[in-house]
Order: sequence, then structure tokens, then C-alpha cells
Amino acid sequence: MISLDGALVAVAADFCGRYAPYQAITLRPNPDGRGVYVASTDAGKLAFLAYDPAGQGDAEVILLPTADLIKNCRPLKSASRGIEIEGDTARCSKSTKNTTQTVEIPITRSAVAPSDLVGAMKVIAETWGKDMPCVNAGNFNAAYLQKAFRSIESLGSSVTMSHLEGGPLRIESTTGCALVMIMPETARPIPELPEYLLKFANS
Repeated sequence: MISLDGALVAVAADFCGRYAPYQAITLRPNPDGRGVYVASTDAGKLAFLAYDPAGQGDAEVILLPTADLIKNCRPLKSASRGIEIEGDTARCSKSTKNTTQTVEIPITRSAVAPSDLVGAMKVIAETWGKDMPCVNAGNFNAAYLQKAFRSIESLGSSVTMSHLEGGPLRIESTTGCALVMIMPETARPIPELPEYLLKFANS
């Protein structure tokens, strides 16, 4: 059994790829027994990672995001979403101030092991925050940025951005529970300020 914030599952679906091993969402209980991780990635250009500290579980679930499941987990401004998976059934709940509605949906588990997102995140964790000069910027696909902003915005009203030297851009919810890593198309030297900006500033 595993239970967590259903909205995180719906947002993770936005970052799945089309083909194995990228088409699934990984729901992984924290080994220390507190909380549940939610992870997904396409073929290495985008990666989503979230953590629900109130989540509970005793086994990892590799879940294929079906339309019915995502519809019943999609974040709402006026209600909270929950999901509990037991066997091959998901109980998706929508809770408002006064009521809670629950829908049971059959789930499909992936027969293929997920990609090694843990390994990629380990490299990022070992590098991030080190005292390194930033001399290279990244060129990022505008459609990926738009997708990340839209998805993270559904979990809160604003985002925090930072990036590694010439590397992935980190877009994070202000709640700190979810983030998207966007890999650059290329690394390039940080461009000089444009002449027109300098002239405007001195006009």
C-alpha cells in the first residue's frame, strides 16, 4: 500500500516520456519510513522530483499514467487531492472544506524498470552548492520552460529558479515539495550585457 498527495502524481505525469523506460511515474517510500518520493523523466531532457512528507508506503510502485487516473489527481485550487494505491486499485479522493469524494480506479503498473533518475540526482546533489564560478549559461528549450512553469505553478503561486554551471536549470515550487530539472540544449558563455541596455541605463 502507498498513499500520498495525488496532485504530485498528476504533475509528474506531465514529465513522462512516450517509451520505456521513461513512460512511468515512480512512487517510492522514503527508506527511513517518513514520506514518499514521486519521480518521472522523459528521455533525459526534463526530470520531475517531489516529496510528500505526509505520504506513507511499504513498497515502490511504478505506475503508468492513465487519463482517468490523472483526471482524478489533477491539482485544484479549491480542493486537495489524495491517492491511495493497494493492489491494482487507486482510491483517488477530492477533499473540500465540507466534503470528501472518493473514486476507485484500476491502475496499470509498468513491466519495465524505470530509468536511473536516482543516479542523475545524486550527481546533481554532489555538485549543487559548491563554491564554483559560474561562467557558462545554458540554452534551454522554451517549450520545456513553459511546461515546467505551468506544472509547478499548479502546486503554488510562484517559483524559484537556479542553475548549475552550464548545467540543469532547477525550477522549484515555493513550498519546496516539488522541482523540475531542465537539461540545457547547449552550454555557452554567459553573454555580455547588450549595448542597448547599457545605453538605456545611461540615458
